[in-house]
Amino acid sequence: MTDPASAEVSDADRRSLALWAADCAERALPLFESASPDDDRVRRAIDGARAFGMDGNCTRGLRALCWAAHACVHSVAAEPARSAAARAAAHAVAIPHLGTAENPSEAKQILSPALYAAYALELAAANGPAVGDAEIRWAIGRASPAVGDVLRRTPVTKLGCSRVDIMLRTLEIGLRR
Repeated sequence: MTDPASAEVSDADRRSLALWAADCAERALPLFESASPDDDRVRRAIDGARAFGMDGNCTRGLRALCWAAHACVHSVAAEPARSAAARAAAHAVAIPHLGTAENPSEAKQILSPALYAAYALELAAANGPAVGDAEIRWAIGRASPAVGDVLRRTPVTKLGCSRVDIMLRTLEIGLRR
């Protein structure tokens, strides 16, 4: 049984995670904005995650930003790189609403902003997997110790063998160390 104290994800933890998630998601933002320069929903989601990380409040406004970014995911579904970039932002702004670390889905939620940003950049690049792998390494190197600490308190994700699963596994292993 998990110690209830270790399962808690504190506000300080969420803030560290949100800042890292915003940094990761922002790297794929140009993929979305280049084709939709007047659509600021994805940028606003990233800005919302960053504002929370810099001592903002967890409000319903963040949920609205998350839903708006998810709407972007679906509106550009025919363009996988742009869709993945929007997904990274939607997951970043959802970080303030993480539950307890003992929930098996929390690890994937923590990793999703970095994962989908890397996947977006990979999809957009001519030498895709090399770009995606480099972005995963960047995300691992950019993570604060708090990111790894929270992740180590979550159950390991159960994955298949798709390219996204392989990227997620690499990210998870790198951050759990």
